[in-house]
Amino acid sequence: MPRLETNKLVTTGIYKCMRHPMLFGLTLLPLGWALFLGMPNFITIIAPLEMLFIVFMVIVFEEMEVKRKFGDEYRAYAQRVPMVSFKRSCFKRLFKK
Repeated sequence: MPRLETNKLVTTGIYKCMRHPMLFGLTLLPLGWALFLGMPNFITIIAPLEMLFIVFMVIVFEEMEVKRKFGDEYRAYAQRVPMVSFKRSCFKRLFKK
């Protein structure tokens, strides 16, 4: 098995709450930079476009790849678990030590 590859679908831990916890952080990154730089055009135009691009890339490419790799097992998991969740219990799980 090549490094950073997996042959097992992970559905425990934070993955019980959301399928793409890293997507949550990646979408906040452009907004964080925009606020840090304090540039109105960046905050209102560029950051939201970057956020949409990141979400689009995950939906199109990553979802397609895991569906191909894990098939029906992933489809059943996707029916139960949202891509990203803003529930308080999920945030606790995401940020716990």
